[in-house]
Amino acid sequence: MNELLLARPEPATPLVLPFFSGERSTGWAADARAIFFGVSAATTPAMLIRGTVESVAVSYARIAEHLHDVAGETKQIVASGRVTQDLPAVLQVIADVLQTQVIPVIMKRVTLRGTALISLDVLAPNVARAEPVVGETRWPIKDRAAYYSARKQQFQHHYEAVVATPTDR
Repeated sequence: MNELLLARPEPATPLVLPFFSGERSTGWAADARAIFFGVSAATTPAMLIRGTVESVAVSYARIAEHLHDVAGETKQIVASGRVTQDLPAVLQVIADVLQTQVIPVIMKRVTLRGTALISLDVLAPNVARAEPVVGETRWPIKDRAAYYSARKQQFQHHYEAVVATPTDR
């Protein structure tokens, strides 16, 4: 699977609206469902998987764009969770779509770290913080930028046609 995700993207890969259990963000369309576009008799299971991963990464890019609007330039993307450990090539697709570095944090219960840091700011503001253990940083492959820029536009087109409500448009 890692090899599939590290390979050069192929234009024949289906585009997916990856809402298997509704859209949690950015439109919060709870009734949205997954839709595969561009599937033919020549489509392989590997292409369906690749298309799904690419579209999840495009969904992250949509969130990143919204965050940029309110928080400014992204300093770094830090990723955690089981998928980042078991399937690290997913992070390459995310780096390529976002065109920024992605740093995997490889520790258990990493989401608790933020809570601990906030608590330490109150309880022990002058105590040094332990740095999390990180894995190999994934850097964007620049020659994939045009492909993923087009994928983002295609995603948005299909999203607006199928998921977005008239007030979202």
